Amino acid sequence: MTIPPQPAPPENGARGKDDPLAQHNYSYEKRQRDLAKKKKQEEKRLRKANKGQHAKDDEAAAEAPAAAEAPAGDESQPQP
Repeated sequence: MTIPPQPAPPENGARGKDDPLAQHNYSYEKRQRDLAKKKKQEEKRLRKANKGQHAKDDEAAAEAPAAAEAPAGDESQPQP
């Protein structure tokens, strides 16, 4: 009985799916997931910071027209 010859490996160094040396790079995928997670958390933090800033601006803007609408002769009453 003779052993059939093995096919030559491809010239470009690519390995087939049956090759035991071909392994999945899980650390790369994990790093990509972690980077995406950090980016999303940073965006959320910035949104929350901007939301708080906008709320303060809205309150200040709401108070300014109220003071401007007060009658000029009615200065004896304190402003709320």
